Amino acid sequence: MQEKRVSVIIVTYNQKEYIEECIESILSQTYKNIKIIVTDDASTDGTQEVLEKLNAKLSNRLTLVFSAQNTGITGNCNRGLQHAEGDYLCWLGGDDLFLPAKVEKQVELFESDSSLALVGTDVIVHHVDGSRPDFVVRCPVMSRQGDYRQFIRQTAHIPTSSFMFRLDLVKDLKFDTRLYVVSDWLYNVKSAMQGKIGYVPEPLLIYRRTGSNVTDYGHKKTYLDDRLISLDILLHENPRLWLDLEIARSKILFGAALRYAHDELFDESIALALHAAKTNPLNWKSYILAVSSALAINPYKVREKVFKLFQS
Repeated sequence: MQEKRVSVIIVTYNQKEYIEECIESILSQTYKNIKIIVTDDASTDGTQEVLEKLNAKLSNRLTLVFSAQNTGITGNCNRGLQHAEGDYLCWLGGDDLFLPAKVEKQVELFESDSSLALVGTDVIVHHVDGSRPDFVVRCPVMSRQGDYRQFIRQTAHIPTSSFMFRLDLVKDLKFDTRLYVVSDWLYNVKSAMQGKIGYVPEPLLIYRRTGSNVTDYGHKKTYLDDRLISLDILLHENPRLWLDLEIARSKILFGAALRYAHDELFDESIALALHAAKTNPLNWKSYILAVSSALAINPYKVREKVFKLFQS
């Protein structure tokens, strides 16, 4: 199995504090036939200098790809893709970590089923500031080893770093430059359309929430716009997926409405909740959220009160 070559592309921007530990998590893999590619999007915090020193220490084992100017995460990913080689491909954010057996267990599953296009794992979410305890994210479509239509309907934004891709099936796929922040969801769906989805039912990735993640609350509008544009792109290319995409659209709108309610921006929450209900009238949660937002009720504060009530 070790004859199979795995390319791991680390995508960085201003991650000086985390990048060495990130790379060490790859060097510590039980699977050793790995090419490590680091693509940096013109960091200004000294990340590139750290990478150059580390590469010299590692006898130039790393393939470093430095951009002269910041182009955003989509362009940065595409630069890294130009250097991928071998049989399988993994992605890793510069502040995240692979657990030691991740690559080995995913390659093992791939080798057992030639129809697999990508293989995912569960994810440990770690808040660096300690604001929340660690928790494990499991996606229903993953646990059922579903197909791409289930992937679309679930809409769950599973970190792309949890996946491994069969390189010969996705080598011609690029991250869509029409999407600024979350081009990886569309990339993942299109990859899943090339075959079956496999699943290793254990957490093998630590996804760190640092406050600088591109999907944090500060990017709500761009995040929402990109998700909806992704659906429009898929609909244009695959009209037969209309129902799946409308179900997904309603869930995405509801999720955005919920985030606005969390921030007590109730007018925005009402508008998006009603839009979600109109898109899919069976999305009953949207009606409840619209009413609660109209009454200026923050569902997260209600949940906290309920938890405290049961704990008392």
